[in-house]
Amino acid sequence: MQGNNSTLELGKLYVFTQTFQPYKENPYSSLTKAAADLHTPEGTTRGLRNSIARALNTKHLVNTNAGQMYFVQNPNSPDPFLENQKGIYPCTLHDMETGTTVAFEGLKPIVKHLAWFKPKVTYDRLYTSYKKGTLIHKRFKVTPIVS
Repeated sequence: MQGNNSTLELGKLYVFTQTFQPYKENPYSSLTKAAADLHTPEGTTRGLRNSIARALNTKHLVNTNAGQMYFVQNPNSPDPFLENQKGIYPCTLHDMETGTTVAFEGLKPIVKHLAWFKPKVTYDRLYTSYKKGTLIHKRFKVTPIVS
């Protein structure tokens, strides 16, 4: 969605109808709370939460029990999934091709960092490499940071 999202409160999830009218006067405090309130009887909260996450800040409508909705959040809001990963798996990512090494606070930030790489680097593949010390796609090595 285009426009000035910087006036949106950090960390709040705003829901709009197909006609771009606010669904509720007050925004949701989290994506999970919005999914719990808006999931359809046939669907699951988890399924709706995933749909909202994919459609967040895009021009894609999401089907909910209240109709089709747009979901918007200030793009500067902290990512709760990345926040939960901080410090759990501190590690370095070494690119064997370029010789560069970068430190990360967890594995999910690495997945985001490697979003450009094809074939896609998945969290499961990264976790396995982290535990076993193996190379990812014969190019990247993830090494735990031991304190």
